[in-house]
Amino acid sequence: VHYFSSETNYAGVVAELDSDGGYILSGEVARENGGSDALIIKTDARGHKVWEKVIPNAIINAIKPSQNGYILVGDSIQLNTGSVEVELSELINTYARLLLMDTQGNVIAEHLSSRKARIGDDTLTIDYHGSAFDVAAVGRIIMLGSYRIPGGHESTFVSAFDPSNISDSLWYQSYQSLDHDLFNCNVLHITSSSNLVWASRTHTQ
Repeated sequence: VHYFSSETNYAGVVAELDSDGGYILSGEVARENGGSDALIIKTDARGHKVWEKVIPNAIINAIKPSQNGYILVGDSIQLNTGSVEVELSELINTYARLLLMDTQGNVIAEHLSSRKARIGDDTLTIDYHGSAFDVAAVGRIIMLGSYRIPGGHESTFVSAFDPSNISDSLWYQSYQSLDHDLFNCNVLHITSSSNLVWASRTHTQ
């Protein structure tokens, strides 16, 4: 058992076996203003820390080793609590985030999923969350996430990316329930017949 800590609170999120026999972990660092940063820790095969990196204003929900480093999926978080007369839905905005990281923990590419929606007389942010991903046999990254239009239900999306250029998705498909919120698990599987499998729970206020 290994413990990683500092003067701020750490919370573990996910750990994966690395390609070199060590491990790669993601955690959450709580900040005093209510925000959080993502903490990435690389260890050797016995769990001793090799390096750590902090990604500001982020949560990483899924991480896996890739051919040239690591693939990460999670959220980018924007706090607007200092704004005057801001809409309730705009106090905290989230954006689904796909990151590519090299073997030393440096971010080399990223994609943010974000859109605006016209609600009445206001233009509001659609909050996105990155839940999970898997890599297809052809090398494409398939990301699972969710989004919520202000005043609507949480809905699911899946999208595909070419790892050589993740600036835009290759395709995007959304799934909604008229009566329920859909909350995804943090695991996505691609079967040998190229089907996508994941679990969600339905929720009604």
